[in-house]
Amino acid sequence: MARHLGTEHTELYVTAEEAQAVIPHLPELYDEPFADSSQIPTHLLARMAREHVTVSLSGDGGDELFGGYKRYIWGSRIWDHVKLLPITPRSAAARTVIGVSPQHWDRLEKLMRPFLPCQLRTRNLGDRLHKFAAIFDAPSSDRLYRRLLSPVQDSASVAIGASESITWADRQLDEVNRSDFTERMMFHDLVG
Repeated sequence: MARHLGTEHTELYVTAEEAQAVIPHLPELYDEPFADSSQIPTHLLARMAREHVTVSLSGDGGDELFGGYKRYIWGSRIWDHVKLLPITPRSAAARTVIGVSPQHWDRLEKLMRPFLPCQLRTRNLGDRLHKFAAIFDAPSSDRLYRRLLSPVQDSASVAIGASESITWADRQLDEVNRSDFTERMMFHDLVG
């Protein structure tokens, strides 16, 4: 490929120890809690590139700018249907689904499988139903999007005394005055 494009090709082989040595430095390298495994190879690649160039472009942010995540499509589709139902019955339905364990939903699906059309047969039905129920009773499109992004619905369940606060990105989102849900999701991801 490098020969075809007329570019210089460089390979970097990294040992497990070299990759692990980056981990203690991650808080110094990123400006917020950032739990993405790509941060280690990105740092190693940037460090190698710095030996030859001062500036390089990575392409980070392209998905946020050009709608490259499936959640932009799914979030909008889900909200278009969910918002048609009042919040009270949605909350009741979500509590009902979550009230049944994922394992019980899986057993029910297994019993019903011979009678279900192919498109309704799925693995891990219980987990999928629980994930959907977690977003089904979202009171707004923005709350639905936050719930799509995080498996944790209650901050206090993972950190004592924690609560979710309004962020700079939330305030900016109100100032840019975008009503289109997909644009709001993309903006929040880009600056959030």
